[in-house]
Amino acid sequence: MVLDLGEGAAVIGAVVDQATRQPAPEASARLAVMAEDDPAATVGETIVGPDGRFRLVGAWPGSTGLIVSAPGYGKQTRRLLGEPPTIDVGTIALTRAQPLEVCLVGNALFDPGAFVLSSDDGRIQPVGFGDDGCLVLPEFGAGPLSFDLRLPDGGLISGSTHLRSGEDWRLEIPLDGLSSVLVDFEASAAAPAEMALIVSHELVPGFEIQRSVLLDTLQPVSIEGIPRTPVTATLREVGGPVLGTASGRFEEGQDPLRLTIRLDERVHRFRVLDASGTPLAGAQLYVAPGGDVVGVTGLTDADGSCALRGFSDGELFGMVQHARGVRPSVPIDGDADGVQVIVVDPSSALELSVEEDGVPVAAANCLLVDPKVWRVIAGPVDSDAKGRVVFPALNDGAYHVQVRASGKRADLDVVVQGRTMRVVGLSD
Repeated sequence: MVLDLGEGAAVIGAVVDQATRQPAPEASARLAVMAEDDPAATVGETIVGPDGRFRLVGAWPGSTGLIVSAPGYGKQTRRLLGEPPTIDVGTIALTRAQPLEVCLVGNALFDPGAFVLSSDDGRIQPVGFGDDGCLVLPEFGAGPLSFDLRLPDGGLISGSTHLRSGEDWRLEIPLDGLSSVLVDFEASAAAPAEMALIVSHELVPGFEIQRSVLLDTLQPVSIEGIPRTPVTATLREVGGPVLGTASGRFEEGQDPLRLTIRLDERVHRFRVLDASGTPLAGAQLYVAPGGDVVGVTGLTDADGSCALRGFSDGELFGMVQHARGVRPSVPIDGDADGVQVIVVDPSSALELSVEEDGVPVAAANCLLVDPKVWRVIAGPVDSDAKGRVVFPALNDGAYHVQVRASGKRADLDVVVQGRTMRVVGLSD
């Protein structure tokens, strides 16, 4: 697939400082082929003008993203979702880089060289951890952040969060000294030769951590260093599908938390289509119990199909994300014998007007969340000079909005039908 903008066609937009809303000095914009882990392969680049605006002209490969940066700021990465001949990405607000403190807490042995941070700025291996297990990176940009830490016993601790501007950034990763999870298995057939057990939990809202171990047999496994938050254990074949999941919560005084993964549970099959009935390939389907328990993710194939397994009994919801739009809070049919069709019809939009005492608030940090599976749909996106934010390409349905600005906040539930407008009032 090639996104051919044609002669004279362009990607256009503007780059500003998030706080001042003035053009960010010495900013540049480059077009890159967005691979899963490596936004490299620059295929076009330009210097942003003194008025903050830029224009990139030409023809570039598909699955293309825009990476905007400036000295002393964090990078911003955008996927191009518009339609040629002119794709207008609007105003991109860069946040000033600020310190990030990383602390590996506990007495477990670890190799600092096996610790990797990934963000819009790329992948780095921080060096110089102190005796207290902490390290300060003096300049880091706001946005999504993930990490991987390989332990000497072969285990892996990984996680993800989102750094928001205007907050102190401290990434505290527990290595031991917490509770444990004991996972056993029930299987009616032979297990694959290579499997990975992944125990997932939210340390704090928006900060998800996973601990992974490799297995070659279905013997009970104890996973240490788990905080007393809702936990999901997922067993998957290495390089293959999910084999089963189990979720649970710690009761008062309980340690370890015991979970049983049943490998003979039914397969749930899905097909994701657009409103015209065309299959949507590469759509991400996330299915979870209602609430804050971590779920299971799969991608649709060229026919829009996806198979997931290992769900326990009870109420389940799904969320579909695709380059063409989002559909949240899909009730999952408990009957796994057939194929559940999910239609993504991104013909609606949510427009927010952020205010404080009736005065528009610029640079407010806005996040759109699925209220059933409690997963981020879009954002953070900053409000413009008039306090406005638009979340396009949505299905009709229920959403949750989180807004933060200068220590003040607002949370609201909203039902989107067509183009829906809401005023968001900030408070302490």
